[in-house]
Amino acid sequence: MTLSQIPYGATLSYSELASRLGLSSGFARVIGSQLGRNKHFLLLPCHRVIKSDHTLGGYKWGTQLKRKILDYEQNGQANRYE
Repeated sequence: MTLSQIPYGATLSYSELASRLGLSSGFARVIGSQLGRNKHFLLLPCHRVIKSDHTLGGYKWGTQLKRKILDYEQNGQANRYE
């Protein structure tokens, strides 16, 4: 599983991504830290990775932009991550 394999409009938690990469859920923070360094967010859709409690988590360019991108991709499903 790579970031580019997360379908448009879908989300995956940091721990789910760790699991799909063959890592324990304890690597969720490591994954989050590495995603925070992503300079190519349009090519590697790190905005599709959220916290396991369905809140947004962090985003290098701010959570408001993360929310707007996800809302756009999901065709208006606002407030899903609050």
